[in-house]
Formats: sequence, C-alpha cells, structure tokens
Amino acid sequence: MTSQTYQIRGMHCASCAAIIERSLKKVVGVDSAEVNFGTEKAKVSFDDAKTSPQAFSKVIEPLGYSLVVPTPGLTAAEMGMSADEHAAHLGLNQSKTEKLAELA
Repeated sequence: MTSQTYQIRGMHCASCAAIIERSLKKVVGVDSAEVNFGTEKAKVSFDDAKTSPQAFSKVIEPLGYSLVVPTPGLTAAEMGMSADEHAAHLGLNQSKTEKLAELA
C-alpha cells in the first residue's frame, strides 16, 4: 500500500473537496482519500499494482479539478534548483489569493 499527498488545483470550497474525496474513493485500488480544501491537498492511500496518480487525475479532471502529478526523472537537482526554488517556480507555495491575482 502506498500513501502519497498531491496538490489539487481548482477547488473553490469545502464542497469541492468533498466531491474530489468521494470520486477518489471510488477508484479501484484506493484504500482511503482525504482532501483538505484549506491546504489544497489530497492524501491518498492506494495499491500501486491496481491504480496510479494518473488514474486519479483522469477521474477528477472532467469535474474541473487537476491533480499535480510529479514528473518522474525531473527533479529539482537535475534542473540545477533547490527544492524550494523549484516549488516557487511552479507556484506551489502561492496562496489561492495570489493564484487568482496572477490569473487576473
């Protein structure tokens, strides 16, 4: 069993988190899913022989949300960045207000 935390984009309220959580729990191989609207993250425990983060993404994307799946092989160190620099480059440390301001 694998337990991983993923960044979720597109949540606007606690109801969004509940929808995502219910959807993830329906994926075959998922043991548990906890979605936190405040942190915009989902903690998913799953059997990696039965499912994958890409499957989670396919389930929630039609609902208007996106799951940030780390790209294997592209680490911050391989790009000559620290982990903090890489997170800043991707905008992972931005608050929802900062993200909305950037989009506007």
